[in-house]
Amino acid sequence: MRIPGCVLNLRRGSLKICKRFNGSLGLWIEDISTETKLKIEKHWCKNVQSKNSNVNDAPYYVLPMFPYPSGNLHMGHVRVYSISDTIAKFHRMNGKNVVHPIGWDAFGLPAENAALERNIPPQNWTKSNISTMKEQLFDLGFNFDWDKEISTCDPSYYKWTQYIFLKLFENGLAYQSKASAKVNWDPVDKTVLADEQVDDNGCSWRSGAKVEKKVLTQWFIKTTKYAKQLYDGLNNKNLENWKDIINLQKHWIGECNGISVTFKVTVGDIVKSFDVWTSEPYKLLHGEFLTMQKDNIILDEYLKDKSLIIKCINPVTNCEMPIYVTNNVNYPEGQEVYIACPSIDFEDRKISLDLGISFEQATKNINIDNENQKAIDIALSVNVGGHFVSSKLKDWLISRQRYWGTPIPIIHCPKCGIVPVPYNDLPITLPENESLEFGSPSLKNMKDWMTCKCPKCSGTATRETDTMDTFVDSSWYFYRFLDHDNINMPFSKEKIKDFTPVHCYIGGKEHAALHLYYARFMRYFLHSLGWTMEPEPFKKLLVQGMIMGQSYKIKASGKYIPPEDVEKVGKEYKEKSTGEPVLVQWEKMSKSKYNGENPKRLLTSYGCDTTRLLMLADVPPATSRHWSDATLPGVLNWQHRLWITIRDFLKYRNNPDIRQNYMSKEMEDLDTKIWNARNYFNATATYHFKYTQKLSVGISRLQSLTNVLRNNVPAEVIANSKEYELALASLIIMLTPVTPHFCSELWAGFLSAPNRLNNNTAIIDWQKSVLQQQWPQVDNNFELSFLCKVDGADRCDLKIRADELNKINEEKALQMMLEQEPVAKRIARGIVKTKYELFPNCRAILYGLILSEKSKIKQPTFQATRNVFGDDTDSDEEPKKKLVLLRPSDNINRQSKISQEKAINEDPTVYQYDEIYDSMISKKEEKKEKSKEQKKPKYIDNLMKAANKRKIENERRLERQIQKEREKEGDEFADKEVFVTSAYKQKLEELSKEEEKEKYEEYLESIGDVTKQKDLGGFYRHLYEQKLGTDKPDIKDEKVQSSDVKVEDEKSEIKVSNIDKTQTSKKRNYRKRKSSDHKNMSEGEIDDSDEEINRYNLEEIRNSKKSKQIDTNIDADSDFSIDDDSSDEENDKSKNDEEKSAKQKDISKQDTSPEKEVKTVKSEETNEQVKDKLEPPVVKKIDIWKKRTVGEVFEQALKRYYERKANRGF
Repeated sequence: MRIPGCVLNLRRGSLKICKRFNGSLGLWIEDISTETKLKIEKHWCKNVQSKNSNVNDAPYYVLPMFPYPSGNLHMGHVRVYSISDTIAKFHRMNGKNVVHPIGWDAFGLPAENAALERNIPPQNWTKSNISTMKEQLFDLGFNFDWDKEISTCDPSYYKWTQYIFLKLFENGLAYQSKASAKVNWDPVDKTVLADEQVDDNGCSWRSGAKVEKKVLTQWFIKTTKYAKQLYDGLNNKNLENWKDIINLQKHWIGECNGISVTFKVTVGDIVKSFDVWTSEPYKLLHGEFLTMQKDNIILDEYLKDKSLIIKCINPVTNCEMPIYVTNNVNYPEGQEVYIACPSIDFEDRKISLDLGISFEQATKNINIDNENQKAIDIALSVNVGGHFVSSKLKDWLISRQRYWGTPIPIIHCPKCGIVPVPYNDLPITLPENESLEFGSPSLKNMKDWMTCKCPKCSGTATRETDTMDTFVDSSWYFYRFLDHDNINMPFSKEKIKDFTPVHCYIGGKEHAALHLYYARFMRYFLHSLGWTMEPEPFKKLLVQGMIMGQSYKIKASGKYIPPEDVEKVGKEYKEKSTGEPVLVQWEKMSKSKYNGENPKRLLTSYGCDTTRLLMLADVPPATSRHWSDATLPGVLNWQHRLWITIRDFLKYRNNPDIRQNYMSKEMEDLDTKIWNARNYFNATATYHFKYTQKLSVGISRLQSLTNVLRNNVPAEVIANSKEYELALASLIIMLTPVTPHFCSELWAGFLSAPNRLNNNTAIIDWQKSVLQQQWPQVDNNFELSFLCKVDGADRCDLKIRADELNKINEEKALQMMLEQEPVAKRIARGIVKTKYELFPNCRAILYGLILSEKSKIKQPTFQATRNVFGDDTDSDEEPKKKLVLLRPSDNINRQSKISQEKAINEDPTVYQYDEIYDSMISKKEEKKEKSKEQKKPKYIDNLMKAANKRKIENERRLERQIQKEREKEGDEFADKEVFVTSAYKQKLEELSKEEEKEKYEEYLESIGDVTKQKDLGGFYRHLYEQKLGTDKPDIKDEKVQSSDVKVEDEKSEIKVSNIDKTQTSKKRNYRKRKSSDHKNMSEGEIDDSDEEINRYNLEEIRNSKKSKQIDTNIDADSDFSIDDDSSDEENDKSKNDEEKSAKQKDISKQDTSPEKEVKTVKSEETNEQVKDKLEPPVVKKIDIWKKRTVGEVFEQALKRYYERKANRGF
């Protein structure tokens, strides 16, 4: 029997494989070792590098950022080019005419410094590095369009960079000026740095040296002219997957809420220009003076006395304006000059008054909007500015005082001044084979090259010796790829129109602020010249994460050490030699941190396909990857399973006994399972490869399909199932963009199997290699997911045939979802904003957001746009939006229209779905940020209160102890002068206030606690009037002169709380016991001077002696009654009598010495005089209800009632 492909003979239980000329190496009997992989990659490398695109196919531009030729690829290069090559191959298999170019960003300081160290020309060093890196890219199997290769150091390229510079110069966008501020000077690289190239620590982005400030004449590009357009362009809905890059760009540009105008100042014969930014353009017409910071460069250079008043020319009014030097002005961010108009702006009047500047007192009445527009129009007409820009954004400084860069095509003539080089004389090439001297690698040292003739007067002139910043070269390179052979212009509009904006631009986030900003500016400028169709250069961004390596750093010194010098002791890492603790962390790979990985080692140990698979699996491209060999076993195991799957397939297909053993029922069930698995994983893998670009998720779906084909599939199914054959073919094809060499061998082995069951070439072209196959499609009758999300939650998931789903539009999708009960119930009679997204042959999603009819959505100002529906939106067209009134009933059309009109009339902002969703997300993010903050334990407040309370109690206890010690001393130190510090007095006052506060709180608690009330009448009365705990009783201070201390030196304060008559009609005055009374107190008596006992509360009143109670007039027939006219004076009199008798008793017990008797008598007389001087209390009208239901009067009356009742014998 003749068997096509491979002949497999089962003899004595052994498998013998004979190779046939079908492309396969025929190594299936061997295990998939590294040696086998390297053989496969060597065998298929030429096929992988071939291009299969059809120029008539739909264009698709995949562009990875081109590298600097350092000489060796690092892991970051491997990752970005693995991503771009996979995406390019995927789109080629989907019938696209893919452009996937590569080039070299060859100019710059690193090459120049390396050439200086090796004493060779930079040209030679750069070319050598390009050759080395090009070979490494080939080894990795990346399929670039090498016929489009460019290098920025090639004169055929930088000729057109110079050409674009001359266009900028012609349009007034390139100019030379002495910097309005000191420029950043790198003392190591000896060149100027842009602000963007200085880090937060003030160090150079490349050399790391501390940047110095110098004043130099520099070349600038006026990027600020396009600031407003660049800012607004970030709101373009066609920008896909830009995400937080939009925020970075907007932050860099700043809010364009003002204009900048160029002023001129004259000092002697010198004319100097400077920019003035203002958010109020009308001040350019009505401004009266300028203020300038003292450290402004104009003052440093031209004025010795910084207190002088300078005058400048206002270009809008052409009038002189004085400049006052001061730092006491709130200057706008990034500005050193402020224009003031005190006759209109009240804030400017304050500045005038501070500076002593006179101004018109009468305020001018002007139309601010009209004056603003008038000032802008004048500034634009006289070409002195007027474009909207932020206060912090500066023009692009492009001058570099280096040799290895694009020469600036300008000639300086003594007669003609600055003269541009004629276009026909381009390129102005660098002098070759010059030996550079370290410390002065500038074109100024090439005298022969500098000398030239003036194009205008033919006189002797000199060339510009500054070269351009390398960002100028990379700001337009993506166009040259598309028309690299054009010798007449940088590129043809016809050549680039179908491929721009770039469909997928791939690079690192570190270039989001600088390179993207300059590239966008250049695109806008070229668009203004009519060279491009659209202003934005890139449609979709894929910002890949960094490759992070594990670094080891000594905690004490911060020194990085190699991994082999570290050992793990328990859970800690320590240096082997010293035993010092080591900090282990994930950081960006770097040679200096000893955490780098050499791609050569991976290529040698595992091969290029395994290396590519390691880069793409497990982690999405946008996420930083922690590099570790721990991920290797999973990848190697998957490759092994794929290898033995093809081996088993060949084995069973060549076994006639197995092929004849056909099990119909089991075959049908397994076929259905495999059919479902193939379609499902095909749809999900396609979705993530094409739309989300989460390649790792797509790869995981292919791993799942492998599991289905490997687990519990009988040999009879493998040998006889069409579905198994088709699923295995689809798996190999879908994995091809990731591992092209390995899949080429798998495909060749698969094709070598005999007895092919699927002969339909419309699905798979069996005569072509795997790289030429079309991407598998989902069967038309397979049911795909149609998901409905309302307010971010899944409400319904319908299963619809693929061919039907691909035809559903938004209106039909809405109608279908209205018929579903979960959706209708959720959105019944609610105004809903909808958005529909269809991903052909993958899935469809209908989003809904419920809005209230009266909701007013505030328009966000310059809020960063973000992808409204997450990372899964990759549609090439802006999804349509529709506002509808959804109802579960059938007859909804009429009511829907009425509700729509009503909603739109009431709130035109109901269409602002994105803004609403963004506000919802921002609130969620704010909550997340708050939740991340360290929360204070709930019990900590109570602990602090308890601790504070204990502290106060200790201070009181200490104070009582001191008081008792003084009392024991008696008159021992009576002849000494009393001295008390202010701090001690303040402390006593604080303790007194705190004690008063506690008393008041106890009082509130006593009247508010129903369990402490003998009768509920007063409690309910307080609740009724809602005054419970709100009325604080009046507190008056009585100062009693002590007999032991002079009145002038010390006065003891006794604070007695007098309850308002709305609460009680009685006032009680309690005298604090003197120190002399302490001494003669009987053993059983209570010490009223003790603050712990002598506190104000109602118990003190309740326990008064019955003999001192107020006479009552309780009627016998009633329960009880109170005489409302009972006098307070009687109570006071009885109180005083009791005190006098107590004093007499105490005096008799004291020492009867004459001196003490005199002091005691004087003290009593003084106390009596103080009491006589007290004003009688103001008698207020008594609230009868309160008097009878709450307070001491009520309680006394109640006691009297019970006493009379007891006396009567009841």
